[in-house]
Amino acid sequence: MRKLNVLLILCFALVFASIAQGQSNNAALNGNYAFNFTGVSGNGTSGSVFGAVGRFTADGAGNLSNGELVTNSAGAGATSPQAFTGTYAIGADNRGVMTLN
Repeated sequence: MRKLNVLLILCFALVFASIAQGQSNNAALNGNYAFNFTGVSGNGTSGSVFGAVGRFTADGAGNLSNGELVTNSAGAGATSPQAFTGTYAIGADNRGVMTLN
């Protein structure tokens, strides 16, 4: 029984150590970036084509600055550039989430 307890404690310690080491990979996103989106928005019965382009600077520590977004939709045309900042988080598996303000 004592060996089993020691083995379980060791396993939990290894799992928690690997989680602690691999929680963030924010440094993977560092520098200037540009993006574009295209798609169709609507309620399922009718849709409108839209597009968006923009840029931002990532600091490698989870912060976005110098953000700029321009959208364009059929009928409405292009909008004026909209400034934004934001944050991001990248996990050890290189998947992440970005929040624009």
